[in-house]
Amino acid sequence: VDIIKAPFYGRVVSYSHYATIFQAILGRWLYPMVPEYDFSGRGTASYTQHPSNIYIAQSAKLSRRVTLQRDVLIGTKSVVEDGAVLMNCTIGARCKIGKNTKITNACIWDNVTVGDGCVLDSCIACSEVTIMNNVTVSEG
Repeated sequence: VDIIKAPFYGRVVSYSHYATIFQAILGRWLYPMVPEYDFSGRGTASYTQHPSNIYIAQSAKLSRRVTLQRDVLIGTKSVVEDGAVLMNCTIGARCKIGKNTKITNACIWDNVTVGDGCVLDSCIACSEVTIMNNVTVSEG
């Protein structure tokens, strides 16, 4: 086992670099940088850890018919509606994920609205973005 004693940092130049870092955080490989760590410094994030590296903010609202498959983080005050399927993704604070939307291998930043029936795969949606209904966003 190698123990890294130097600080961990690196330049993120592609989606794959970004995904590697958030997967390491969700997998708790970068302790003490884990989902419960308050990156904002405001003391506002409080998450519940579930099996399969699933973290849900206590203030998030999920419909009863949402599927969370593995490696998912849902931020504070976010809403995920019926039929949504999330896997290997992070959802930022104050986001709205529409009905029957599928999000895989994606990073959704804060204050993002994703409409109904969307498919997001291998992408980043930066803060304050609105994705209309029935839109597909994929790598490339």
